[in-house]
Amino acid sequence: MNLSRARLAAKFAAVFFVFLLAASVSFGVPVSVPVMVQIVPFANYGSVSPNYNGQTLTNGKAYNMTAKPKSGFTFTGWAFTDADGSHTNSKSKLTFTNGVSFTAYFADTQKPSLTIQTPPNSTALTNSAVYVTGTARDNDVVTNVFYSLNGDAWQPVSTGNAWSNWWVNLTLIPNTNTLRAYAVDRSGNCSKTNLLKMTYSAAPTSLNGMTMTVTKPDSSVLAFTFRNGTFSEETGVGLFTYRKTGAVAGTLSLKYTAPPSAAYTSNNVSVKITIHRLPDIARQHQRAREIRRAEPADELILLDEPGERVG
Repeated sequence: MNLSRARLAAKFAAVFFVFLLAASVSFGVPVSVPVMVQIVPFANYGSVSPNYNGQTLTNGKAYNMTAKPKSGFTFTGWAFTDADGSHTNSKSKLTFTNGVSFTAYFADTQKPSLTIQTPPNSTALTNSAVYVTGTARDNDVVTNVFYSLNGDAWQPVSTGNAWSNWWVNLTLIPNTNTLRAYAVDRSGNCSKTNLLKMTYSAAPTSLNGMTMTVTKPDSSVLAFTFRNGTFSEETGVGLFTYRKTGAVAGTLSLKYTAPPSAAYTSNNVSVKITIHRLPDIARQHQRAREIRRAEPADELILLDEPGERVG
C-alpha cells in the first residue's frame, strides 16, 4: 500500500514538472513591465495611438504604437529602450515586444503669420508720431514680434495678449519711411517679413504763425516770424509767399517793405525749402538753419527739429 502511494506521488511529480517545463517554453511566464511614453518637445505637436504610458505590458508579447502629427507638425522618429538597449526608428508605426521607455519626436514645420493692420500702406502723414498695430498667428505659440524702421536695429513690439495683437509707437523722419516686421514661434520658425511704407509730409502747408531761426553766412542769427502774409525780423519787415511743393519741399519768397534801407530789390529773396532729418531730436515743427539774401536759386534748408510757434 505504501509502495503504491509512493509510486503515485512520483508519477504526479513527474507530470507536474513536465507541465511546468512545457508552460515555460510554449506559453511564457507573464511578467508585468511598466511603460513610459513621452511626446517631445510638446504634447500638442502630436499623439500616440494606442498610448501605453503608465500601463503594464506582458514581456514577450508584440505591441504596436503609431505616432500621429497634428496639422502643421511632422513626426521625426522614435527613440526607445528595451531589454537589448537603446534604439531609434524613423517609421511612425512601431512594433515592440520588450519595450520599457518610448519617446515620440515631432517638429513644428509651419511658419507663423503676421499682419500690419494700421495705418494702411503708402499712407501720407502730417505728424511724425505714428501708432502702428498688427496681429500675429501660429499653429502653436507666437513668442515674439520684431520690427525695424528705416533699416535700424530690430526691436520687439508691445503686446497685451501674447502677440495676437501688437503695437508700436514710432517717430518718422521726413519723406518716405519703411517699417519691416516679422513674427517668431517657439520652435524658431519666422514669418515672412511684412513691409509698410509711410510718408511723413514734414514740410508745413503754411508758415503763418511760425517762427524760423535763420543762421546767416557770418554766423549771425535772425528770427523770422510769419503772420498772415507778412514777415518780420530784427532788421526789417515785409511780405512773403509760401507754397508747399512736396512732402519735404516748398518755395518761399520774401519782399522787404521796411525800413527804406532794406526795401530794395536785391534784398528780395526767393528760395527753395528742403526738410532734412536732424537725428535724436524730437521733431515738432521746422527751424530754418541756413539762408542768404542772394540769388533766387538759393535754398532754405529746414532741419526737422523743434521749432517755435507764435500766437
